[in-house]
Amino acid sequence: MTIKKIAAFDFDDTLATTESQIAVQRLGDDGAPDPLFEDWLLDHNIQYNDVINGFYWLDSANFALYEEFASGFDDVIDYAGTATFNLATAQAIDPMLRRLAQAEADPNTLALIITARGGRKEIYSPSQGATIKPQNRQQILRWLKTNGVNLGASRLHTVGDMGDDSAAHKVVVLVRYLEKYKPEELVFYDDNENNVRAVAELCKRFAPSVRISAYRVANGTVSSPSGCNEVVNLRRKKIFSPTGRYR
Repeated sequence: MTIKKIAAFDFDDTLATTESQIAVQRLGDDGAPDPLFEDWLLDHNIQYNDVINGFYWLDSANFALYEEFASGFDDVIDYAGTATFNLATAQAIDPMLRRLAQAEADPNTLALIITARGGRKEIYSPSQGATIKPQNRQQILRWLKTNGVNLGASRLHTVGDMGDDSAAHKVVVLVRYLEKYKPEELVFYDDNENNVRAVAELCKRFAPSVRISAYRVANGTVSSPSGCNEVVNLRRKKIFSPTGRYR
């Protein structure tokens, strides 16, 4: 089989809407929770769902917004809420799921899912003081099969196992595939701007032999592509933020 194209998809808020949350805590100089952190969140239009033991729980969309402004802060992040998700309430983002199904059906296209969720390594929860074993790999594959896509487990990459910087680790995974298969084209879909920009930067390394297009997904709609043939007109900021993990 000749691989001419690689199509890589994020999971949360790209293929599916889930109820998973991430907890964030900011400590003051005295080591106690910063009483001004709530004001900081609201000043940046970051909405939280709950506060437990000084940790603010954010859904994935608000955590992505948090990441845009949190560079330079040494916040405590608790990813244990992403160790699993509710299969019964996860909603398919139909336009993107159709794109994945089409890619999977094309014999010349290699379809991948690259999610910032962890899958194999246990996750320590600082808010609970406990270690959590992720269930994401089996759950994602089961959810995909229920929705008509039989993706092989080897093509599901849970980069949360690699560390906290999801943008950097998504790039690492894609570089391995590009070097192995030497396709003509790479397309990448993700709802997180950091991840999209990081993958678009691969064009500096692989173009013109590989056409690279990275799309930001919002509510099932894709943006204009970011890549070597397009002007990336986004706010200047670090691509690889210290907390750049989640979708």
